[in-house]
Amino acid sequence: MFHATVMKKTLLLLSLAVARISLGQQVVDLCDLLNNMEAWNGKLVQVRGVMKISSGGGEGEAYLSPPVCDVKIRVTDLTMTPILEEIFPNGIQLTDPQSRTATHKVDFRWDKKNWDRYANAINRIDRESQYIKLTAVGVFETRAPMSRLMFRGTQTGFGHAGYLPGQILVKTIEDIVVGKK
Repeated sequence: MFHATVMKKTLLLLSLAVARISLGQQVVDLCDLLNNMEAWNGKLVQVRGVMKISSGGGEGEAYLSPPVCDVKIRVTDLTMTPILEEIFPNGIQLTDPQSRTATHKVDFRWDKKNWDRYANAINRIDRESQYIKLTAVGVFETRAPMSRLMFRGTQTGFGHAGYLPGQILVKTIEDIVVGKK
């Protein structure tokens, strides 16, 4: 009898912990999100991925990318004659929810301590020999319809020069892991 009671309490605690982790947001595979961006537009999501970090000027550009799948995000520019098609990288910009680029209004901020921990990880790794894997929680955004990611032959997405097809208005970053390539 004692064992059954302990087991029930343990299961209850585990289910409460899982509910707390995903409270309000939908856990979604990053590949699935990229394959169905319009369906996830405006939703609070939790996704896990690897940071792709370029070595461009200054801090460079960083975005969240799926570790395994290679999604081809094809966007047709309907404003051009002849019609142009562009392939966007399979990545998501991580953005401050109060940013000018936000298309959805949210009632949360990216906690400064959480932002600092994320920025320190990005700035301190050896980009040649290390990687960062993390979980982002926030509201996902893309242009709707997707054809709005291009206008007169120019990418109008997110991130540097509008080259990413979506962004997450970050509520929090969890599980930052630095590993060796």
